[in-house]
Amino acid sequence: MDAKKIVSWLKENQVLSTAHLCLDSRTIQPGDVFFACSGQATHVINT
Repeated sequence: MDAKKIVSWLKENQVLSTAHLCLDSRTIQPGDVFFACSGQATHVINT
């Protein structure tokens, strides 16, 4: 499943139209959707 299909599925089935897609957990608000992606070089926890 690619990113476009995941976002379409979320919009159609799971989240409100006011939700934001967040890649930074520090900016997430109630009702938002958070996606965790692996870093290109290192994970912040490992630095």
